[in-house]
Amino acid sequence: MLSRFFKKVTGIFKHQPMDPLAKQYLNYLKSSYPNNHNYKVKKNRLIPSRELSKRYKRIRDLLPDPLTSLVDIGSSKGFFVFIASNNPDTSRCLGIDVYQYDIDVCQWLKGYLHNDKARFEFLRLHELAERIDEFGGPFQTVLMVNMYQYLYFGSVRCPEHYQDHDEIFKHLRKICSERIIFNNRVNVADCQNVEQIAKASEEHGQNYSEEKIKEAASKYFNVVPRGTLGKYPLWSMEVKEAAVSATSMAELKEVFDTWINDLEFRAQFKKNPEKALVDAGFQFDAAKLQQIKSLVQQQESRIKNEELDKRFSR
Repeated sequence: MLSRFFKKVTGIFKHQPMDPLAKQYLNYLKSSYPNNHNYKVKKNRLIPSRELSKRYKRIRDLLPDPLTSLVDIGSSKGFFVFIASNNPDTSRCLGIDVYQYDIDVCQWLKGYLHNDKARFEFLRLHELAERIDEFGGPFQTVLMVNMYQYLYFGSVRCPEHYQDHDEIFKHLRKICSERIIFNNRVNVADCQNVEQIAKASEEHGQNYSEEKIKEAASKYFNVVPRGTLGKYPLWSMEVKEAAVSATSMAELKEVFDTWINDLEFRAQFKKNPEKALVDAGFQFDAAKLQQIKSLVQQQESRIKNEELDKRFSR
């Protein structure tokens, strides 16, 4: 009985109190604004709040498969970036934000989780577009969740804003090679940044509408409605082939021949196209990757059709 008592007392003395900064950060992640982005960290696992869990499930259904790279514009507490970084097919995960405290918290959590894949930077959208090559080139997937109103009108944290919708989508096209997942307030009456809206010119405010946003986005992307999320439109935006710069047939043929003749390359390409091309020694950008994917998909369909034809002819 005495030995049990000493074991209990020893255990109390062995317990190390949590670092005050760590406690502050963990409390911030689970209970702070915005509430729909709160989550707990338990045994190195992220446990989303009910509201965040619902939001993530809808967004997860729209992610490309495989998910090779992702950037979250206005990453807040970093949940989507950290979750994407757990995907073995995902080679690059970036979150950008203009609130330094959120960046600091995410940088701390990255170290706490021993996560080498997630990355967070204090950057605005146009700064990322200008420096995109420093981050490995355009990202396959871009998240734009409850952020668009702040890009267009500005916010308390960052009063600077973009001049029009075209400027925003031009930057988005530069950082995106395949898909944007877009969930935002698209009518000015629904926006939260009322102080910034009040300071905007009449014309700038009148041009903030679902029709105008879709019109600007459609110049660079095919906009596909996916219902609503949190009462506001959920869209997927696919990069338009017409917006992709031409790639020489010789370059495409070289990659295509490798895909046809090298089964290992073909298997790796299916899992992670960007990594497969790099490992095989190919130099590519977003435009080339998009064209290569289209060519491969066409070839896969042709092969399947040929196999079906052979079966029916027997």
